[in-house]
Amino acid sequence: MICLVEGIMIITGVNLFDDPQWNWAQVSVPEENVSLVLGDVIVPPARSIMMAFKYNGTTIIFDEINLSYTSYEFDPITSKLYPDAYHVTANSDEYRINVTINVIKNVPLVRSFPGALPDYVIFEQISDYDITLFKAGELVYSLNHGGFSEYTTHVVHTIYGKVLNAEGALVTVTNTRTGMSKQSTVASGYYSVDGNFLDYLVNDTAPWVADGDIMYIEAVKNQNRGNTTLIVNMSVDKQQAADISLQPQPE
Repeated sequence: MICLVEGIMIITGVNLFDDPQWNWAQVSVPEENVSLVLGDVIVPPARSIMMAFKYNGTTIIFDEINLSYTSYEFDPITSKLYPDAYHVTANSDEYRINVTINVIKNVPLVRSFPGALPDYVIFEQISDYDITLFKAGELVYSLNHGGFSEYTTHVVHTIYGKVLNAEGALVTVTNTRTGMSKQSTVASGYYSVDGNFLDYLVNDTAPWVADGDIMYIEAVKNQNRGNTTLIVNMSVDKQQAADISLQPQPE
């Protein structure tokens, strides 16, 4: 559970640290007695989004929250994709809020776990916030200010690569031994997929992939397709597949 105490988000409850994916964002302006906190906790298939805004001495708790990660970047250190832009709209009984978050600096931290347990990549971010608050349809407050955000993802065995000149292409990576597939949308020219905690629950010795598995990788955008394959090498933490070029398919 996530609660707000004087503008600070607190995560409570009993979970393995490695279990959920959590993302959060926070900005505060003490001289104006204003703060916002946003939490997005994902334990597939469940997802819980919480947001509160402290304004004019009152903490507004929002429901009907619509959070989207609108843009992604490729991190060359971890070979992961991370969101560099967020957009949130939400309503309470009296208020409506619109929040845009743009990441200006991103630093990845890796939290390792023993054995086959998935590791965590925690992206710590400095971000710009653009906030507008409405009451009864009237703009009552706006803010443009720097704050913080955080995005997390699991690490089992990262498979990534380039799709040439096909931003936004959908890439499907399929383990030909198990039939398991994972998808990624190309951002900054790259795709990146990996296992997660659910994969570990299914197979706690070789979640997601095993040494020697053959991965079939297909990229699709409109009527254009391309593919490649990769043989899993578990002696390394991550693998880059051969570049994919899309070709038009005959109708």
